[in-house]
Amino acid sequence: MKNIETPEKHDMEMNIEEPNLKSIRESKGLTLKEIFQHTRISVTNLEAIENSQYHLLPPPVFTKSFMRTYAKFLNIDDKILLSRYDRYLETLKEKHYDADIKKTPKFSGIHYKIFAWIFFLLVIISLVTFSLSSYQASVDTVKNQIVQSPPPTADVKPSPAPDAKTEMTTGAPTTPPAAPLSKKTQPPVATKKVQTASKRDHTADVTQSTAKQEELTQEETHADSYDVIMEARELTWLRITADHNPPQEILLKPGETIKKSGSKFTIDVGNAGGIDIQFDGKSLGILGRHGQVVHLKLP
Repeated sequence: MKNIETPEKHDMEMNIEEPNLKSIRESKGLTLKEIFQHTRISVTNLEAIENSQYHLLPPPVFTKSFMRTYAKFLNIDDKILLSRYDRYLETLKEKHYDADIKKTPKFSGIHYKIFAWIFFLLVIISLVTFSLSSYQASVDTVKNQIVQSPPPTADVKPSPAPDAKTEMTTGAPTTPPAAPLSKKTQPPVATKKVQTASKRDHTADVTQSTAKQEELTQEETHADSYDVIMEARELTWLRITADHNPPQEILLKPGETIKKSGSKFTIDVGNAGGIDIQFDGKSLGILGRHGQVVHLKLP
């Protein structure tokens, strides 16, 4: 028969093999403040690591780094601490998975039948309303055709015939000819006004084109690109957003550098005292303390 290890037995073995960090620290005569001065790990994080209170620690990337540095400072193996922490992360994943399974609704066949009947009733109601509306529209058109009366006919009377006697005596049409317009009564020619209006329109078009050119030059000057160079002195977590691109998370080790180009930047620094940032060839100086989180917007 093979021995099958249960998770409880595995956890018991891990608890037995896991070293007591607090007793080791006290045997060496060290306090948490002294360890903080050497490792730059906060006292609260050190206490959480010693008491296995992993829910009080930062994200796994920083927690694993803290465990390595703390184990190295105490001259113990860090594999046991990291394996125990990995087991804790796996249990969290299992809990989240179980919670998601419980949240998923279970629809029975009765619900599907109810939804089918509701859909069928809605289709019937829509068809009935459409047929009633079309029937009402046809009835209204017929009523309008009946009510409308034919247009009245205009009475046309014959015009009186001209008298023959008057035509013979006068020998000319009764209406006098229209007199020609004199030079004084003719309206003045507005050629000068048309020329001035065209000149004004031309100057307005020129000013509008120059304004558009100035706006384009301003947009081009605003769209200049800059270079950002980040060099890590210590382990530092970064979140960089350049222009409208999606944010990028990076974990820089000591001595590593990264360069980004763009017109606008949003940078989140997880360790302000452990990184040097140069923007457009100029250093930004000291950003803050070790372990301090800083938010930057450039330019």
